[in-house]
Amino acid sequence: MRIEYSADERLLYLRLKDGEVTETVELDDGVMADLDDAGEPIGVEFLDAADFFPFVARRTPLSDGMVIFDLPGDLATILKREGQLSAHRG
Repeated sequence: MRIEYSADERLLYLRLKDGEVTETVELDDGVMADLDDAGEPIGVEFLDAADFFPFVARRTPLSDGMVIFDLPGDLATILKREGQLSAHRG
């Protein structure tokens, strides 16, 4: 996994795996997922990096008030579990 951050524009991109992007879908306000030809997530872009932790916290159970999150596995699991990617593919 590779993390790209633009401090000037506050963009955050989490590249989960290498591959060719064939489709981009909006997951949430300001959160875009890049998909490969099989509909699997390649990366997730946050148009405002400050949205990353709220996005994860809304989708991850808390343990003693803490969010425990494993990248990239948990992010891909969250996206698949919610069916967000398949719902956007029609």
